[in-house]
Amino acid sequence: VSPVIFTPTAKDVDYGDTVTLVSNTSGAEIHYTTNGSEPTVYSAMYESPIKITSDTTIKAIAVKSSMRESDVSTADYTIKNYTVTFSSEYSTAPAQITGLRKGDILTASKLPELSKTGYTFDGWYYSGTKINAGYEITCSIELSAKWTENKSGISITIPSSNSTEINLQQSVSGNIVTFTANSDFDSYAWYIDGTKQS
Repeated sequence: VSPVIFTPTAKDVDYGDTVTLVSNTSGAEIHYTTNGSEPTVYSAMYESPIKITSDTTIKAIAVKSSMRESDVSTADYTIKNYTVTFSSEYSTAPAQITGLRKGDILTASKLPELSKTGYTFDGWYYSGTKINAGYEITCSIELSAKWTENKSGISITIPSSNSTEINLQQSVSGNIVTFTANSDFDSYAWYIDGTKQS
């Protein structure tokens, strides 16, 4: 009897992938094991594709009445593991997540919020798309933190008659904006919305 052929052949596979067994001998029955033991005519008979949910060794034989059974065919299947890595420009990135498998879900706890003075964290992005809790893993990915710089919201208006006389210097530290003025005037004052500031 022709030996059993595995499709796909021994390889790394995703969780839930299936393996098909076939013999080129018409009418032959296939018996197999998935625990590493040698198959016999009393082993499980192949009737439908075998679903791979853990690292598995499949051994199989093909048999047919009045014919010599086939040699044992063997194939090893290893579940693929995927990794999520993080990168961030303004804050320490979380440690990578390893050992993920196809179909695993990224929960909120695996997508931590970051913080940075002067910036708002806008979430994690992959290839331009925001990744939220509930994202299903299909491959290894690198997530990048997206940030928006906080604006002070301060508007400065200088009378046109004095615009050539006052030179404003601005410095930013986190959410605080500091203005100083270099001027030829002996004195000057700051007003916010018409109210003189002390």
